[in-house]
Amino acid sequence: MTPLRVTHSAAGRSDLPTGGPFTHGDQIVVQSPPGAAGVAIDDARLYERARRRERWLRATAEVTTELLSGTDPDALLQLIAGRAGELTGADWTLIAVPADPETAGEIGELTVAVSVGDGARADLIRGRRIPVSGSTTGAVFTDHVPRNVTGLAHDVAAGLGMAFGPALAVPMGADDALSGVLLAVRTAGSPAFGEDDLELASTLADQAALTVQRAESRTAQHERQVLADRDRITRDLHEHVIGRLSGIGLTLHDTQHLAKSPAVAARIADHIEHLNQVITEVRTTVFDRHTEPADTPRLGGLLHDIVGEITTDTDLRTSIGITGRIDIVPADLAVHAQAVLREAVTNTARHAHATELTVTVTVGADLVIDVTDNGVGIPVTAARGGLHHLAARAAATGGSSNLDRPGGGGTRPVWAAPLQ
Repeated sequence: MTPLRVTHSAAGRSDLPTGGPFTHGDQIVVQSPPGAAGVAIDDARLYERARRRERWLRATAEVTTELLSGTDPDALLQLIAGRAGELTGADWTLIAVPADPETAGEIGELTVAVSVGDGARADLIRGRRIPVSGSTTGAVFTDHVPRNVTGLAHDVAAGLGMAFGPALAVPMGADDALSGVLLAVRTAGSPAFGEDDLELASTLADQAALTVQRAESRTAQHERQVLADRDRITRDLHEHVIGRLSGIGLTLHDTQHLAKSPAVAARIADHIEHLNQVITEVRTTVFDRHTEPADTPRLGGLLHDIVGEITTDTDLRTSIGITGRIDIVPADLAVHAQAVLREAVTNTARHAHATELTVTVTVGADLVIDVTDNGVGIPVTAARGGLHHLAARAAATGGSSNLDRPGGGGTRPVWAAPLQ
């Protein structure tokens, strides 16, 4: 058998040996130009990278369009996680965010807010907690450095029948704007992620961060709108409703004095009492609209309770008015305010022999508590003791305490303290 060597000529034709026919046993060896196989491999790699970049551009454009169109943030995060999984070849894609973003100080745990991949089992991961300390996810959240690892420290899928392997962990945002961590995970035994995968995941993580920030901005805007509506309703109630009710009450009071029949006068007195209760309830609604639900009692409600508690078993007709943002009064000043009101109202109930008591609380640059009655005044011995306590609390807060005696009779202690 005669081996034949065929080479490619410059013109692209094979240079065949001459001088005789070929037999069945002859071998033909084809030689390629040096480096041709390497060029083909490089071309294939470049083509694959171009295809991946094209898919990446389409995905980022899709996410950007949805972001600008106002798509629901939860749905948008699902879309981002899904596209990240497709582009990186991940089996699962997770988005972990702070478990309690309102916690003061350092955040100790993250929770899986989005889980995409492997059918219904991905739903089992949603809501799982990841400790910041001792986990790959927590380390990325802390130092903001992306990681490409062969396995996650702290297996978030432990006990769920899933075997996590190579993973990408990428911060969502940067510095103070960091909002979470995007995780792309492959099944155990799968090839590791490449650097291109890390770059793709980082881009989508930035878009996820923008989505979270937009959701937070919309929430804050909604809260501001709610507060603005509450302020408007409060002004309407205070300027119109309470004013008209008070006017009706004064008219009834004058009518009561003109009534010749004791029965009619008594009935008018009952109506005046009921009207005062309505005014009190409306005023309570006014200051309640200025505050959000909280675990601690509101100052406005506490002041109402103090007056009600002290005057329950008396014949005093009470009126309580609160003007301004009572919810902005600092906690330490609120304690003084409660003690001052309790002292002033107690003195009236015990010593003034009054039939009417008006309490006005005004919040502006100062917190002012004005307690006025129509009684005979406070005896000297009682007044000195009460005034001493009020003056001491005024001095402690940098405020003032005065006692007026209106010309028509009665007593009017006025206590004030600056908010700052």
